[in-house]
Amino acid sequence: MASVVEQRHLVQFYEDARFLSERVATFLKEALATGGAAGAIARPEHLAAICVQLERAGVDIEKVRGQGRLLLADAQMMLDTFMAEQSPNPARFVEAIGTRIRSLQRRAQHHAVHVYGEMVDLLWESGNRDGVGELEDLWTSLMHESTFRLLCGYRISAFDRDTTGFDFVCTHHDAARPTTNYAVLGGGGIQAHALALVEQRARALESEVLQRRRLEGRMHELLDVGGELAAARNRQTVAQLLVENGRRAVGAETARVWSLAPGAAELQLLAVSQSVNHPCEPDTLPLDGDSPIAHVARTGEALYIGNADEYRERYPASHELDPGHIAVAILPIVADSAIRGVLAYSYAHPRSFERIDRAFKTILARQCALALERLHLQEQDRALREAAERAASAEKQARSDVELLYELTATVARLDSVEAVYDLALQTVLRGSRADRAAILLFEPDGVLRFKASHGLSDAYRRAAEGYTPWDREEPYPAPISVGDVEADPGWASSRDVVLAEGIRALAFVPLVHRRELIGKFALYRDSPTPFAARDLQLAATVAVHVATAVERKRDARELARSLREEREARVLAEDARRARQDILSIVTHDLRNPLGTVMMGAQSLLSFDTEPERIRKIAERIQRQADRMARLITDLVDYGGIETGKLALERASHRPDAIIEATTDIFAQLAEERGLRFESRIWPDLPLVDCDSERAVQVLGNLVSNALKVTPRGGAVSIGAEPKDRDVVFYVRDTGPGIDAEDLPLLFERHWQSETSAYRHARLGLSIARGIVDAHGGRIWAESQVGAGSTFYFHLGG
Repeated sequence: MASVVEQRHLVQFYEDARFLSERVATFLKEALATGGAAGAIARPEHLAAICVQLERAGVDIEKVRGQGRLLLADAQMMLDTFMAEQSPNPARFVEAIGTRIRSLQRRAQHHAVHVYGEMVDLLWESGNRDGVGELEDLWTSLMHESTFRLLCGYRISAFDRDTTGFDFVCTHHDAARPTTNYAVLGGGGIQAHALALVEQRARALESEVLQRRRLEGRMHELLDVGGELAAARNRQTVAQLLVENGRRAVGAETARVWSLAPGAAELQLLAVSQSVNHPCEPDTLPLDGDSPIAHVARTGEALYIGNADEYRERYPASHELDPGHIAVAILPIVADSAIRGVLAYSYAHPRSFERIDRAFKTILARQCALALERLHLQEQDRALREAAERAASAEKQARSDVELLYELTATVARLDSVEAVYDLALQTVLRGSRADRAAILLFEPDGVLRFKASHGLSDAYRRAAEGYTPWDREEPYPAPISVGDVEADPGWASSRDVVLAEGIRALAFVPLVHRRELIGKFALYRDSPTPFAARDLQLAATVAVHVATAVERKRDARELARSLREEREARVLAEDARRARQDILSIVTHDLRNPLGTVMMGAQSLLSFDTEPERIRKIAERIQRQADRMARLITDLVDYGGIETGKLALERASHRPDAIIEATTDIFAQLAEERGLRFESRIWPDLPLVDCDSERAVQVLGNLVSNALKVTPRGGAVSIGAEPKDRDVVFYVRDTGPGIDAEDLPLLFERHWQSETSAYRHARLGLSIARGIVDAHGGRIWAESQVGAGSTFYFHLGG
């Protein structure tokens, strides 16, 4: 009969599911209750019944599964992963089952791992006896590589047709756990055989009964600490509970727990319990040292030294440090096939470590491993739960972000102004990032970064913060910048007072980039020192793309409008130039033709030998007048060009209005007489001086008088004069000509005014030049007329 220590491969015969589920649940809970791990590979209905029993026993199924400490798997599905026809494939068995066992061991750390399996039962019921034997052997091999206990379940009714099956199954296990009723064996022979086998094994156990009772007594001593272990929340507390209760249970003077972290070069003293005070022990031991504790930590093999001579001979240095310890029992703390520490008991007297004593200490070491592993798994479980909560929160936030961005995209498409896009973008970022304030800043043409829209910021802060950019303007891929606490960040020393005065503690800047050009930034602010998360910056960056696109769309629209405007202006200028050329041609062909004809006729008369002297004088005077007229026309052409280019020169001074009137009268008096017109001048007395270019003033009056003389019929009258009006001196030219249509009056002084009916249709150049001269003085020119009653032209020359 195998000893208690060796009973790792057990078989449970059962009659009904309830009996089985109760036994299996008890077996699994033994491991789970101490912080270990457990697994059940069974039929689905048995899995459900086992879970019910575990929950009744106080096991939180969801919790231990979430910690990775409980494996629940369908037996048939597991079989299908590694069976090759009628035989299990060893490599696939290790991959399918061994991987899961090792995972349970990692979760259990130094605590026990219990596994229940029904895959052999399925094979047995299908009649595959050889497959059962091969699978049992694979389980046994796996237990040699990994530390765990296996309980195999067999339905007892499956043996009523096979007289050798009971022995066959039992020989593959360390111990058999019988069912409560053998009636279903059917046939007295088989039942007698089974009972005989049980009796034989019972006699073999008689020698161990007393030791088992002692062991059970000690185990009862440890049950009381189970509740305390379950409530413990840190490694130190767990280790101290184990050494205190374990030391009393095994009757040792000293109990110690040393921990070994993965990859560490030394052991750390985790807890110690002593019946009497001993010299202080070191807190650490080198893993490569020659102490018995280091030896066990390196090899993973338990060490028992029963007397001082053996202790001194094998480890002289350690015995010297602690001569009061005569016997020692040192066991590895193993979890997930890895050594996690050492459990050491010391005795002041020689001791013979019997098998049952060693088995009990092994249980204590496993309990220690399970308890510590339980804490580790609890920590992992908390971490997994927190990660799951974070993932759920992130998923919820992601959905919210998508909805926000969808709403933003749909709304932006309907907005007509970029300012509306700014407001919508700020609302979206404030909702999505949980910022307290936000702003959008853009680079102006002068290169300064200025606020375009903001929420929650004072005017003073906006004035102080304008112009600041954390990126080089030429940088093609600027990255977002986040400051979790402005008060603590040394990089904000120069601006800290301004930011804190606004009540801002955390901030972030997100670049606005379009076609690799930095055009501005998104600014986010929080009133508490809470850093912006990566998703906050990502949301702001996505919104920034919409803002940058809207800004560039507006900029493109402005550029297009400017181009169209320039194109229209160019067309207007071209048309003006064309008309100007046409005007010049008209003047040259019309206005200069008449005086030129007069000059030519006069010249022909002068060439006649019989021309009288008086006749010659009159012809010469006529030639002179026409030459003067052509000179004035040429001057008008030059002035026309100066007015067009804005380069008309003025020589202003103070002049008497009557002198300007007299100078004009002298020029046109003779011409008026020749045309049979009365030409009169009237000057208001005591008129103030006029600040003007007198020659230009005479030129304006001359153009108006020349036009009046042209349109006034013989016998009519033309008068010129000056009079006061609203602190200005107003000059006028009045004629008794045909008058001007009312609709033509506003257009008289336009450069390209055309009229087929107006008598002034050939006077547009002179009138346009007159307006240009008056405008250059800062004055005003206008006309009043009534068709059939003549016209009056007025102008004043400003200050």
